Amino acid sequence: ENREVDRNEGLKFARKHSMLFIETGIRSVAQAGVQWCDHSSLQPQPSSPK
Repeated sequence: ENREVDRNEGLKFARKHSMLFIETGIRSVAQAGVQWCDHSSLQPQPSSPK
């Protein structure tokens, strides 16, 4: 049985998906930061009637 190939494939898989995870993490943090900045802006937002 060739366990080394399995291990390498697993590492490749993990590396690829950890990069994806990091990218999406950064993106959601950036989005949250932008929303937070919008909410904490000093200019009062006019409330639109619904």
